Amino acid sequence: MICTPKEFCQDLIRRSSSIEMYSEHLPESCAACITKGYYKEMTDRDGKPFTSFKQFCEYTLPHGMELRWDVLMKISERTPHREIILAQEVLDEPLAEQGEIGKGRANDRVRNTNSNKVQDTVSYILRRLARDGAEDASKAELFKQVTKGTISAHKAALEAGYRTKKTPLEQAKMIITKLTWDDMEAVLEFLASRLKSVPR
Repeated sequence: MICTPKEFCQDLIRRSSSIEMYSEHLPESCAACITKGYYKEMTDRDGKPFTSFKQFCEYTLPHGMELRWDVLMKISERTPHREIILAQEVLDEPLAEQGEIGKGRANDRVRNTNSNKVQDTVSYILRRLARDGAEDASKAELFKQVTKGTISAHKAALEAGYRTKKTPLEQAKMIITKLTWDDMEAVLEFLASRLKSVPR
């Protein structure tokens, strides 16, 4: 069914205030609302258009979704739409310039030891792309591609030179540290058989 941007947003408001808030379809709809700019058609109680999706998301009913941003990020955590949603926050809160104090410098370090810290890592990449994109068209294009869901933040970081691709040996070392004793024994047996067939 074809609907107008306002009808799309009104349906999003309805779902965010019901049990459907926890539906896997909510992050998908939010991402669509962002990429198509539908939220810009909505206004607050004073008739002023929303300047960002985050503002529309957190604004009180019935004009906004009245959904806390951290809750939306949690709902979308393991979906392919998370990076598109997170990019909206980046536009509202850009990374500080190099050497500049403030704007959450301590929180922008790359960390990736659990799911919440992975989210911080994606946030850092997007913020850095947004900041550097002001003077580098290639990085601005990478940021645009991530927000559209064309490429992942990790791939964009590799292309921008923010990250280097790990060698097979480096990847193996990372995996080995997570193995159990039984797993290690199995790996040693595999390596012993493998060494016999690999020429020096």
